[in-house]
Amino acid sequence: MLTLQEIKEQYTSMGQTKEYLSGYIDTIKKIFDDNSDSNIIFLGCGSSYSIAKSYAQNTMTSLKRVGLAMAAGDVLIHGDRYQAIFENAIVVAISRSGETTEIIQAVTKMRKICKIQVISIVCKEDSTASRISDLTLTMPWAFDNSVCQTRTVSCLYFAWLYIVGTLSENQAQLAELQLVVSHGDEYIKQWEAELEKMAALPWNHAVVLGDAELSGICEEGSLTFKEICQLPSNYYHMLDSRHGPMVMIGKETLVIMLISDHSLKLQKALLEDLKKKGAAIIVYTNEAMELDGICNIYFGKNLSYPVMGLPFLVINQLVSYFKSGETGANPDQPDGLAPWIQL
Repeated sequence: MLTLQEIKEQYTSMGQTKEYLSGYIDTIKKIFDDNSDSNIIFLGCGSSYSIAKSYAQNTMTSLKRVGLAMAAGDVLIHGDRYQAIFENAIVVAISRSGETTEIIQAVTKMRKICKIQVISIVCKEDSTASRISDLTLTMPWAFDNSVCQTRTVSCLYFAWLYIVGTLSENQAQLAELQLVVSHGDEYIKQWEAELEKMAALPWNHAVVLGDAELSGICEEGSLTFKEICQLPSNYYHMLDSRHGPMVMIGKETLVIMLISDHSLKLQKALLEDLKKKGAAIIVYTNEAMELDGICNIYFGKNLSYPVMGLPFLVINQLVSYFKSGETGANPDQPDGLAPWIQL
């Protein structure tokens, strides 16, 4: 099916994204330098709003700049209330198609009432977004032709990691991104069969856990289950899952979380609590970890926390894809879902 093909092509597409963006770094740097005191506001809808949340977190932690993620529909309705936030801001509009009504109209509205610089990151050539932006980064090789987004969201996230890594002169992060591109195909081949087995287990809803720069990416991972296999799903911050959501986790739950070397004791304690609830659990780590009775998916390379989001996304995409065979959902053309929303 087309969705599976696009999942498997995403690392090649990331490599194309890296080569393309290298030609725009000077232009992007000038916009950021010329607006050094400006808020950076990321606009998105659905998947791109989740991505915007991770963009904002990465901007704050890596560039030490104020980064805000906002739903474009919220801005479209309440834009006048946000005027002070948008004045002199750099606005980054994120969209697969560059045609989503809320994004186009929100940017147009804010241009009328504020002075803003607009950068659009899209995957469709000759988009409406390109005609209302000061700079448009267009990545057609990342465009998903299936309705459900997979390689598109991965490449959009990769794009900002590459931009931030370059602007902050973080050579280690740039090297990690190259590792992801180089070893991504091998990673999928290594774990595809194991993830298909996990999809076959008797769970009927999914919970995805993650924090910090990956909060938006984990939220997007959760969304894949709603869209691809059409099962209920939720995202929570890791420790926040104890504050109510834990009562909904049980033997019919699939939990997907990643474990990093940050406060490892706290993460492992949470994992033990999840095991006691009887949930099926997939844990992503950089290197293999001894986890009794738990499916441990690992990349085999040392990646920093923000970059871990790239191989982590694939887990959610593949498991939800394989589960769609059981639920009868068609990921390429799911009922009731359009590739982009036009109001």
